[in-house]
Amino acid sequence: MKLKLFAAGCMLLLSSSTWAEKADTQLPIHLAAITQDVDVINNITTLTGKVDITQGGVQIKADKAVIKLDSKTKALKSVEVYGKPAYFHRVMEDGKVVDGESLYGIYTPTNNMMVLKDKAKITQNGSTIQAAEISYNLASQVMKAKGSKSRQVNTVLLPENLNNR
Repeated sequence: MKLKLFAAGCMLLLSSSTWAEKADTQLPIHLAAITQDVDVINNITTLTGKVDITQGGVQIKADKAVIKLDSKTKALKSVEVYGKPAYFHRVMEDGKVVDGESLYGIYTPTNNMMVLKDKAKITQNGSTIQAAEISYNLASQVMKAKGSKSRQVNTVLLPENLNNR
């Protein structure tokens, strides 16, 4: 039972097209961590220590990941990652690479949101954006970056990327 719940949670985690390109959803999911704890009653799986989650072109590296399922539907409720920093890597269908990092991140599929907090950074095609918090709606592809009183949002765009817009 515990293994089935854990496997179901992980399949939901990475099988969504917002996490992986369509071809990736048919590929095996690989989970590695020093420990994997499953709380069946509360529908929570916690991975700790050298966490590495991969499926096709998607890779997540963190110190800790917490996967929560809805108690009634068993659908994915959220995935939280913690690291110093946690890293996110995705190869898009067109071959472009998107990398992200932050000390904390959360993905909530009900609203298609990925939020990176605390030293958040996203890099694509050599261009970068750094902020205290970066929110990205995976469905609408709308991003919002927030700075703090002590640090503004910092963006570097390569000239060749500006010419392609």
